[in-house]
Amino acid sequence: MLLLACLFGGLYAAQAIAGCMVQTALPTVLRDAGMALDRLSFLYVLFLPWALKFLWAPAIGPGEPRDQP
Repeated sequence: MLLLACLFGGLYAAQAIAGCMVQTALPTVLRDAGMALDRLSFLYVLFLPWALKFLWAPAIGPGEPRDQP
């Protein structure tokens, strides 16, 4: 059980690190490449699924609670 918790914790941390890097670095790289600010502002629409994850997570989560031993 501890191994499973560590695995999921590591996956969550890897997702968070990658997401933060993309969210902070991508606009900078695209701006340096010459993308206009008005077009660059639409980039944040791509991050809405992560920002609103707490709303749709219960819909795809487990339907029944686990049995307690």
